[in-house]
Amino acid sequence: AAILNDLAERLASVRRGLIIAGPRELGSERDPRYATALCDLADTLGWPLVAEPISGVGWGETAGRAVMRADAILRAGTTPPADLVLRVGQD
Repeated sequence: AAILNDLAERLASVRRGLIIAGPRELGSERDPRYATALCDLADTLGWPLVAEPISGVGWGETAGRAVMRADAILRAGTTPPADLVLRVGQD
């Protein structure tokens, strides 16, 4: 718990952050709690959330809470300026 509290404090101190949700592990079951937790974290921190379509984020109950097509955005070099990028999921 102390590690998570430390991480939460460090993330909260970042002025401009970005969360990137990459692909989930192949063969893993889709868990809607994963998408909801990432969207809630982005909302709490006030950071944009950019998601790969196969991340499971931005669909269902989290529709409209993430910028979709992370792969295209990152390749185009149009990501918002950020002091810290939190990347989750697989490469």
